[in-house]
Amino acid sequence: LLALASGCVVQSTPPGTVSGLLETNGGPPNTATRLLPGTVVFTSSTGKSRSLEIATNGAISVRLASGTYTATGHSPLVKSGSREMTCHSLTPVVVHSGRTTHANVICELH
Repeated sequence: LLALASGCVVQSTPPGTVSGLLETNGGPPNTATRLLPGTVVFTSSTGKSRSLEIATNGAISVRLASGTYTATGHSPLVKSGSREMTCHSLTPVVVHSGRTTHANVICELH
């Protein structure tokens, strides 16, 4: 049997936008924050991830479905030993439909 519903409209929820920076923080005294090129990955609470390449200006801009994400990143300019350091957002990134959320991904230098 095939049942057809007449007049049904399926509305999808518009995504939200995340904007921010991939940047350094800390280091020796008087070290300025530095914007970084690299990769940032947003992982949802359901485990789905979205990876994006970040240009030399460090700018993050991505549209994501509503939800809560962890944001991690790395840059070839920031290493721990011989490996690229893993960088993190300070808090979970909460995305709301149709709204812009600000989130920086920070590479903590020691």
